[in-house]
Amino acid sequence: MQRELFEHDSFVLSHGGLYRQEVEVKDAAQPSAGTRQKRLADASERLDQIGKLTDIPQRLGEADSEYLERLRPLFQSTPARPMVE
Repeated sequence: MQRELFEHDSFVLSHGGLYRQEVEVKDAAQPSAGTRQKRLADASERLDQIGKLTDIPQRLGEADSEYLERLRPLFQSTPARPMVE
């Protein structure tokens, strides 16, 4: 669940408050600036919560984009290792 939240929120933060479907669909209606700002604030808050749960808090003055990159390794898939018999 944390991975899904991280992926969603990192996308919102990286795309100026837009959801994936709004970026992917060429003629999608675009949200207002106020809506985008609210989404950015919500994503930033959830990112902070994820950091607290993983014991990696955001540093004072650290931009969300930098924080995302510090948290990203926790949510990247690692290739499965072959089982040794």
